[in-house]
Amino acid sequence: GNAYNSLGQYQRAIEFLQQSLEISREIGDRNGEGTSLNNLGNAYNSLGQYQRAIEFLQQSLEISREIGDRNG
Repeated sequence: GNAYNSLGQYQRAIEFLQQSLEISREIGDRNGEGTSLNNLGNAYNSLGQYQRAIEFLQQSLEISREIGDRNG
């Protein structure tokens, strides 16, 4: 997803990042879930959909706090 985001193919990036988010949730990987949410926020930011970006980034921040991930 991040590669497509870097190429400016934001919709394609979002498709892959959504898949990553779903997989992380299915397997209970909270760190991966937070990372996917952060990356989705970045993709929506690139599209200029700032409110949507904030929603994803806020969720990522909450997970980072829950799991004690200061870098996140």
